[in-house]
Amino acid sequence: MKIQTLKQKLIEQKNKIGLVSGSVNVTEYDEAEHNIAAYITLKGWNINVAIKKGFDPIQDRRQRAYARKKNIVDGLEILVCHMGGLHEPAHWELPLGSGLGCPYDIYNHDLILEAVKRALPGDKQGFASYVTNAFEDTVINPRCREFNGDFSGQILFWDWEGIKCREKTNNGFTPFYEAFVKLNMHLFGDNTDKALLKRHYTGDKKVDKAVKAIVDDIDLPEQVEDTRQLFDKNRWAEMASIFTKHMAPLLDPGPTERLSAFSPQKGEGRTSEGEQESAGNGIEQKLGTREGAEEIAFGRYSSGKPYSPNIEKFDQLDSLYRKLAQPISVKVETMTKKHATEIGPLTHRLYDPEKDDPLKVKPTKLYVNENVDNSF
Repeated sequence: MKIQTLKQKLIEQKNKIGLVSGSVNVTEYDEAEHNIAAYITLKGWNINVAIKKGFDPIQDRRQRAYARKKNIVDGLEILVCHMGGLHEPAHWELPLGSGLGCPYDIYNHDLILEAVKRALPGDKQGFASYVTNAFEDTVINPRCREFNGDFSGQILFWDWEGIKCREKTNNGFTPFYEAFVKLNMHLFGDNTDKALLKRHYTGDKKVDKAVKAIVDDIDLPEQVEDTRQLFDKNRWAEMASIFTKHMAPLLDPGPTERLSAFSPQKGEGRTSEGEQESAGNGIEQKLGTREGAEEIAFGRYSSGKPYSPNIEKFDQLDSLYRKLAQPISVKVETMTKKHATEIGPLTHRLYDPEKDDPLKVKPTKLYVNENVDNSF
């Protein structure tokens, strides 16, 4: 019954943002690597959520205090609905039709990824996808809070990532992840959110320095009230470059935490076999598809931008020509002419009474044509 209730709540949240297509599946497992994991299918907008059996995000004293202040009755419901029905759809649009999503489409994701790769040192290129997603999350998370009025499910997710980190290393957040969370708290976290998450902070001065530099250089407002200022697509590449420049020194050691429930990968970018194909919000996964390549190639061609460094140049040209090619209409008409021909032996001809001798006619080869006079 609990699973069915969660499914119904997630459907209600999905419909609230205008995403009325696609199915919702919530599955419970006895054994699972993560407490919660989910993905959106590349086609159909189907949302799939997997939960570890018996998991309750409200367990310890601090979490119970947080739940009381946030008026959370069911922590698992909040976690599933906020991560599955707000965060990942916001990468497209929140709500549907608003245009407020990051990266919004594969074309903009490609531009952001390019900016991140250019800003990363050579030995940190393996983190490009993780850093790109972290930047995009930093843009959309304040929007989720603004649209829904509450985004405590994301706070609980980060709290559990911190708990898992402490269980493994006896330390708090890794440097990159701590800076990422603090940036988000600067943009939308209230005092209750910050009080719960601060137990995972390490006090690393390099982290605070990077956060301040990003806030100053991008001019990120504290407790942003109108998030539309974050969705200027023309600024995203520059913003991503600044974000990456200041965050790159924090990638050593590499982050081990997940950015969201839809991301199985850790900072190293490694996944279990087959996991990467199904995971994600559906935008980044289009990067390796024919449709995605066509959108990127045509978008760059239309805007006068150079080739994407994320796709082989030949494949890009092929995708562009395929996108530009117009359908050729071919109309085939049936051209026939009817003609009736008498059937007769090829070695004989018609009898000519004026020239032919009747005595020489061979009765065994005689052919009678009913349309002519056959008298001799």
